[in-house]
Amino acid sequence: MTQAEQAIYRENIERIAGYIASGCKQSQCLGVEFENILVHKADGSPVAYDGPHGVEQILERLSATYPEKTCQDGHVLGLQGGNATITLEPAACLEYSAGPFTTIDQVKDSLEQFRATLDPILDEFGLEIADLGYHPSACAQELSLIPKKRYEAMSRYLGEIGPYGACMMRGSASLQVSLDYTSEEDAIKKLRLVDTLAPLLSLLCDNSPIFEKKRAHQHMVRTLIWKNYDPARCMVIPHTFDDSFGFRDYAEFAYNQAAIIAPHSDGSWSYAGSTTFAQLYRDRLMEDADIEHALSMIFPDGRLKRFLEIRPADALPKPYALAYVALLKGVFYNEDNLDELSAAFARAHVNEERIAKAKESLMSKGYDGCAYDRRPAEWLEMVFEAAQRGLSEEEAVYLAPLHDLVCQEQTLAQRYPEDFYTHYLGLR
Repeated sequence: MTQAEQAIYRENIERIAGYIASGCKQSQCLGVEFENILVHKADGSPVAYDGPHGVEQILERLSATYPEKTCQDGHVLGLQGGNATITLEPAACLEYSAGPFTTIDQVKDSLEQFRATLDPILDEFGLEIADLGYHPSACAQELSLIPKKRYEAMSRYLGEIGPYGACMMRGSASLQVSLDYTSEEDAIKKLRLVDTLAPLLSLLCDNSPIFEKKRAHQHMVRTLIWKNYDPARCMVIPHTFDDSFGFRDYAEFAYNQAAIIAPHSDGSWSYAGSTTFAQLYRDRLMEDADIEHALSMIFPDGRLKRFLEIRPADALPKPYALAYVALLKGVFYNEDNLDELSAAFARAHVNEERIAKAKESLMSKGYDGCAYDRRPAEWLEMVFEAAQRGLSEEEAVYLAPLHDLVCQEQTLAQRYPEDFYTHYLGLR
């Protein structure tokens, strides 16, 4: 690397770190992303993007309420209206993103307004939402990609790594929550707690009873997928638990990942494959759009942009989804809770290796597994008690559906009756 390239390397890392730092704010807002797998009511079969009663037609109908369209090559790929955005995951999973919100009631009202618009269209088309974390009636490779060049490039790259890339891109659905941070110290403290809680939150929100057209034989299917998806970009960021870890370390990790896609100034893309961002930008400085792209191409459980994304949860039915949002608000937006839980896990010597071991145990044994030398229900009970203290009395009532699962040491994935499997899998 020449001296000029070294200088650009350092400057681009500082730019990425500065971009993350620019998100520091004193607010305590919530952003939410609800991913929705669509199926035909009659037989649970997948819904394609194109064709009669396809997802593109659904977007066209929704545009009466969400009028700002995003198009590519004549195809509608997204909508926006007010503080809400509707986009598509690679295989036409419908994602509803909205915020910022300050109360759980606001989240509930926004989601209900969206569903009040969407559900009559689905009824007319003979479709419904499968509130699940993985597609119940199709293998990932059977699901067609939407006509978006970015996804074509990602599918090509991940297909060379193994089958789990397709599983994550095409088959899975999640619930993501975004939180604010006030400073670098606050962001890193929250990031560490997200990473620590990730095995527990994944178990709490396990809602994937079917995987690749078969009954799931283990817990936390999406955790399994992320483990094998592209490990280099899905791990706990190395050294996150070191005292010195900060925005610059996070930025350097992201900068040295394979870019897969190279954006151009005219808005077009080209395939970059395993070329890293550091190689791609070795002779030029990154703009905000480049940084946004780089930060969106890593997939840890907690992801920093200009906010902190919390990513382990499966897509959930509405009462459980609202409970999850309330849980995170109560824990992460109360300084005493943040400090007390961080201290409790520090006493348990949580680090990257112990997080990986906790995931393996809970994937294998569920609530009978072990996380940081304790049963998962013990830790989760502590988390719910903290959330209860961190919420108003009116908002704490939202916690009940998920707390009930913890009390019974059961996941949603374990609760589906036999006729559920008959509907989606027949006799399999």
